[in-house]
Amino acid sequence: MVLAAVRKHRLEARVVLQSFDFRTLIAMKKLAPEIKLSALYSGPAKDFVAIGMEAGAGIVSPVAGLVTAEQVNAAHAAGLEVLPWTVNTPQEWERLVNAGVDGIISDDPAALIAWLKAKGKR
Repeated sequence: MVLAAVRKHRLEARVVLQSFDFRTLIAMKKLAPEIKLSALYSGPAKDFVAIGMEAGAGIVSPVAGLVTAEQVNAAHAAGLEVLPWTVNTPQEWERLVNAGVDGIISDDPAALIAWLKAKGKR
């Protein structure tokens, strides 16, 4: 049903399917390999590259507390993006930006954008 809605509105190039259930991501990859996939993760500390491979996803979205610069660097070396969640404070934004993440999932995107602009990062 998700794929039908995406195709109906021709959003394949703009959609990122995120899921904690990697079976969903694997199924979507088989049906529509052109759609970006993001593996949401909140379990015990685990290698980001392993998460991406297990899910068949090009984006790893761990809970923010698991993010380190080393994990991000390893993911980037493997061709993966890192988009942690859900981060709402400038202190955490700073830590994640310094770790080299590709984006941040936040409940307050307007504040995050303002903070990034103030820091000259957007």
